[in-house]
Amino acid sequence: TYKPNRRADATGTITLNNRNNAFVLKEGVELYGGFIGTELFKHHRNYLLNIVILSGDIGIVGVSTYNCYHVVVRSDNTYQTVFGGITVQRCMANGASSITVNTYPISQKSGGGIYSMMDNVSFTNCIIQNNEALNTGGGLYDSLKAGGQSGYHTNCIITGNIAGSKGGGVYMGLAFGGLYDCEISNNSADEGGGIYSYFGIWAGIFSCRIINNNSTSDGGGIKSIISDQFTFYDNIISGNSAGGSGGGMH
Repeated sequence: TYKPNRRADATGTITLNNRNNAFVLKEGVELYGGFIGTELFKHHRNYLLNIVILSGDIGIVGVSTYNCYHVVVRSDNTYQTVFGGITVQRCMANGASSITVNTYPISQKSGGGIYSMMDNVSFTNCIIQNNEALNTGGGLYDSLKAGGQSGYHTNCIITGNIAGSKGGGVYMGLAFGGLYDCEISNNSADEGGGIYSYFGIWAGIFSCRIINNNSTSDGGGIKSIISDQFTFYDNIISGNSAGGSGGGMH
């Protein structure tokens, strides 16, 4: 288990127990979990057996109000950046301000587990669990300010996350690379308990299992707004509930 000890906007200086601490993905770096230390090749690792956790549980252990605002921050990376076989957990994005990372604003109240802005990173075989956000994207916040392409997430589990507003598991804003063969389960929010998609240009959800999520308003499993060429194919939606409209999908 690893915990961040540097602010996302000042990675050159150690700042113990600062809630703005986060792991900031570096351009062109491939980060993989699952090694025991004796492997000769990358494909010999076992991420299911040798578990690597990035945790925002700093300060008083087990007390969420001391946790980092974000565990991982992705800002203006390209497709060359890879993140695989790693668990991201236990943040509390409940701040009232923002910081700047690679020229882009990062809100302290959105994107608990992973906050992604103007970014194109490949995420594979990851678990994003038990994160919270006061506003949007309890587990994952992925958004663009203008044009471009966002990240791809393959064979990931996004579970047990909470958002006070939109997208308990995932918030997609403006554009999104896609979710492939992922499980989005047991997340909750006011709207879009599992997934909230806003203006999903060229977005896609493929072969995913969207199960047992809930919202107090609309879209227990998914809520999608103003989607343009949004592709939704070969998915399972089951056991979701909503206080308003669209228990499965709105």
